Amino acid sequence: MDAIFSFNTLLIVNLSLLGALFLYLWTKIKAHRSVGYLVASLTPLIGFQLGCYLFTNWPTSSESAALIVLGVALIPLAITPVSHTLGRAVHNARSIGWTVYYGLQVILLSLVSRAIFGGGISEGIRAISEQPIILIGQTWRYWFFNVVGASAVALLCFDRTLHNANKAQQEQLKFVFIAFLGFIAYFSYLSFYILFSSYISPSMLKLGTIVISIGLILLTYGFAKYPSWEVKIRVSRRL
Repeated sequence: MDAIFSFNTLLIVNLSLLGALFLYLWTKIKAHRSVGYLVASLTPLIGFQLGCYLFTNWPTSSESAALIVLGVALIPLAITPVSHTLGRAVHNARSIGWTVYYGLQVILLSLVSRAIFGGGISEGIRAISEQPIILIGQTWRYWFFNVVGASAVALLCFDRTLHNANKAQQEQLKFVFIAFLGFIAYFSYLSFYILFSSYISPSMLKLGTIVISIGLILLTYGFAKYPSWEVKIRVSRRL
C-alpha cells in the first residue's frame, strides 16, 4: 500500500512539473518560435504519465492503456524535431528529407491513433501473478520498430548538434541533452520490450516514471539557468 502511495505521489509530482513546464514554455513561443518544439516534446510525456496514473489507480480502465500507448506513439513526431532544431539557426529552405520523414510519421500516427482508440492495439488488461499488464496485439507490436528507428534518428541529430556546438554552448545545453537522451533511451527500451514480450508491465511503467522524474528535474534546472532557446549554434546547411 505504501509503495502504491509513493508511486502515486511521484506521478502527481511529475504531472505537476510537466504542466508547469508546459505553461512556462508556452509563454516563450511568441518571442522564440522554436520553443514550440520543446512544448510539443512534453506532450507524449504528459499522456504517458496520465495513463500511468490511471493504470495505477484504476487498472481495468481502457483509457489508461490508450494514453500509455499513445504517449509512446507520439515520440517520433514530438521528440525528433527538438533533436535537429535545438540551438540551431532556423533556415527558410525546407529539407525534402525531413518533409518526407514527417509526412510519413503523420500518416503512421493517424493509423495508429485510430487503432488505439478503436481497441486494435491494446487487447485489454490481464492479471498475471496478481499484477495487471497491458496486452499489445501481436500484429501491432511490430509497429514499435518505428519508435526505435525514430529514436535512432533523434540520437544522431542530437550528436550532430553537440559536435557543432562550442564548449560554452555545450555547457548551456547539457541538461537538456541529458534529459532528452534519457527519454529516448527509455522509450526505445520500452519499445524493444513490447516487441519481444507483447505487453507492458507495471515495473516498466515505474521505470519510465523514475526516468521522466529525473529528466524533468534536469530540464527545470537547465531552463532556469540556461534558456536553451537563447543558445545559437551554427550548423552547415549541407549537414
